[in-house]
Amino acid sequence: MKGDPKVAASYFKQAEDIFSKSSNNMFLIGVHYTWATLLMNQNENLDALAKFQVAYTLAKESIPFQTVVASLCYKLAVLHTRMDLFKEAKERLKEGMTISENHKREEFIARIGRQWALTILTIDADPTSTDEEKDMAAEMKKTSEDIRQRLWEQINPYVKDASNVQEEEQYRWLLAAWYR
Repeated sequence: MKGDPKVAASYFKQAEDIFSKSSNNMFLIGVHYTWATLLMNQNENLDALAKFQVAYTLAKESIPFQTVVASLCYKLAVLHTRMDLFKEAKERLKEGMTISENHKREEFIARIGRQWALTILTIDADPTSTDEEKDMAAEMKKTSEDIRQRLWEQINPYVKDASNVQEEEQYRWLLAAWYR
């Protein structure tokens, strides 16, 4: 990571002050989302959780931002899993999946389904997962992989050096392609 995270945090604070006074919530949601991601990358999980919660609450209160809520559910679930808060992770993944399915956003469905499977099936996964949850997670993993492969074939020609793109980055590309 380039730069000093403390300097970045001071800029986030300034942006938060400005946008909370004179802007719609979309900019403020973006500030908190990006700030939380920085904190998460610095392993400051509790501070990241607080920022994600602020962004989530703002997005939840703003009807047009439902796909943003789905993205925040994903990020919160990743953070909850990292903090061994599996119940909370599953709740956020379920909410994000419901929104994604309602909006028919396959790239979100694939990314959230993959994370849900990771939360239940990996070595660091939730030890309280039931056999039914494990079966569902295995099915989600397969569905997510099928969606990722199909959508990746569509955008692959437009990605520079696509042959070297790792799986996680492919999911990011799918989301970025949707926004464009």
